Amino acid sequence: MLKQKKLWLSIFLSALCFPMAFYSEPFFPLWLGSLLIWAAYVPLIVLTQKQTAKESFKTGFAFGFFSHLLTLYWIGIAISKYGNISISVASVVLLLLVVKQGLFWGTAFWALARMKNLGPRWLIGTLIFSLLEWVHVYFPFQGFPWCTPGYALAGALPLIQIVDVTGIFGLNVLIFLSNFLISELLSRKEPCWTFPRLGVVGFLFFFSFALIYGTWKLGQKIPSSGSLSVSLTQGNVSQDKKWLPEMQDEILDTYLDLTQKAVASKADLIIWPEAALPIMLYQETSHLPFAKDVLENAELLFGAVSWGPQGKERKVWNSAWSINSQGAVTYWYGKQHLVPFGEYVPLSEYLPIRKIVPSAAGNFAHGTSSPELGNVKGHPFGILICYESLFSDLSLDYVKRGAQFLVNITNDAWFDQTSGPYQHLEFGRFRAIETRRVFLRSANTGISGWFDAHGRLHQATKLFSKNLVNARISLHTGETFYLKHPLLLPFFFVTLLLLLSLGLFKHPTERKDQTL
Repeated sequence: MLKQKKLWLSIFLSALCFPMAFYSEPFFPLWLGSLLIWAAYVPLIVLTQKQTAKESFKTGFAFGFFSHLLTLYWIGIAISKYGNISISVASVVLLLLVVKQGLFWGTAFWALARMKNLGPRWLIGTLIFSLLEWVHVYFPFQGFPWCTPGYALAGALPLIQIVDVTGIFGLNVLIFLSNFLISELLSRKEPCWTFPRLGVVGFLFFFSFALIYGTWKLGQKIPSSGSLSVSLTQGNVSQDKKWLPEMQDEILDTYLDLTQKAVASKADLIIWPEAALPIMLYQETSHLPFAKDVLENAELLFGAVSWGPQGKERKVWNSAWSINSQGAVTYWYGKQHLVPFGEYVPLSEYLPIRKIVPSAAGNFAHGTSSPELGNVKGHPFGILICYESLFSDLSLDYVKRGAQFLVNITNDAWFDQTSGPYQHLEFGRFRAIETRRVFLRSANTGISGWFDAHGRLHQATKLFSKNLVNARISLHTGETFYLKHPLLLPFFFVTLLLLLSLGLFKHPTERKDQTL
């Protein structure tokens, strides 16, 4: 019974570290997760300390499964309510996702148990868990690092400034190190002075450095190369009405009305959210006159579904378009990272899985990697659609090629007023800090707003309200350390783990292992 209590304590503590809501505002403030995450996994780590590799796998799997079920429950609601998919099939999709999360955690604890004699547990555990979270960014199905521990620190603005050096990986390292060190302290029978000194000193040094660096960075002005007036529209079109033919005129009028107000505010760039245009566009269209009468000198960036030929097949893309005041198309972008089981069905080319678990939103084609940058009045920018804001590599690629700001268009109407929109919002904070670029967010039903280059959120709208956000943003240039060396820290950890696996850090006596 005690073992079960430890497991469930970690499950609930972990779930509390991320924004939680159920047809309401978030139940807890962001700063709560920023406190709990430092010890959320401690009961779980203590529980697995004397377990076999097989037992550790089962315990880790149970934790990963149930903690992510609590955090990602809203996926089932989104798919079943708006994807025209039965509750049973939506439940299967949700279960597949949390099973995958469980396998990651189970594998991590299994590996930790197998390597327990190769070095200090706190060191091996920090290496394994940090690297598996890094793998989570890429595998499987292009990755799904939604619940990466570092995102729990969104409420600790000074501390997370360090991601312009280490990326989210560095925060994960600190979090896992903290949890493993605390578990060592709680599970030891020896006096406290036998505590692993090297680990404690290392944690205190890097934590202090991150905090001092972040406090200093928040006081610094990020170099700017000018400014731009932007308007973010939030039409508040419910998902069940978005594609009804009889609603097309009303939806278009809603966004044109917001556009007129944006033009009156002298906006240079007006942004509509993902799939805002309620009609499908031919990919090679060069002229779209629907908004030219109201744009005056502004540029319009909007989301729409596109179709066109690709070889002998007809493909459909979740895309972004840009038109100038004459209605000429100046930019097209096809979404690169598609949502598994939302926008495509993984492995459907090889297995008849599409007949069992269809895609909720449609079977979209992947856009090309390293797409062209958008450009407004000579200022290049990068575009991210929906949960592409979750992937650092996309933002980094844009900024490396000259993007002066980032734009995220999304339709979070799928999520209803659950945890989903609040969790999704926070990814933009980290992308802004990593690249030191302003991050704009236009969401159909909210939350719209923008993060400055320090990750501060400005002019955030309420969910399910019609809104217009007018802002003048700074345009930044320059490259962060993380931008130049995004793989430096993960590769160092890979090397260190390989050396440990070869026994090069193995201690001749258990005593030395305990007092390292």
